[in-house]
Amino acid sequence: MPLKWASLISKSIGYFVIILSGIFYIQRIVVEPLERVATIALSAIGTIGVLSATCYQAVPCFDNERDRKEALYAAEKFLHSALLIIQTLFLKFALDQILTIEFVNNTIWLKNVLVGFFGLLLVGIGSFALLFASYGLDSLNKFLWKRYELRMNNKVEKKKKR
Repeated sequence: MPLKWASLISKSIGYFVIILSGIFYIQRIVVEPLERVATIALSAIGTIGVLSATCYQAVPCFDNERDRKEALYAAEKFLHSALLIIQTLFLKFALDQILTIEFVNNTIWLKNVLVGFFGLLLVGIGSFALLFASYGLDSLNKFLWKRYELRMNNKVEKKKKR
């Protein structure tokens, strides 16, 4: 498979999966109780956190400033995404706790306003988490494919010289 096709397929599938997963997460965190979405959220935080940490650890390994900046950018986007997912968990926890108050449950309009307001916050913050995770993925994926292509082109040139 030509290098350009492999790169395109990798990027397309990666973006599709992260967007689809993010949409399902946002939908679930709004309608499901915290206990049902916490596992998914914690897994996402762990995965995105590892991507961020890996990028941060790779920064000193690169020999030019441009490569360092690209890895640092991806690391920051992944870290920001993980922090936003943590915020969605805190918001969901706060909403679940507020809904256990008897007065709130007995006051239908107040309950509906709170659920709507927190739902709007969850969708907004979750959307930004998804956006930043996709920015990080885009940056890292382009960077790695560019380096791979450069390495493969150098291999071909060395073979031609022999």
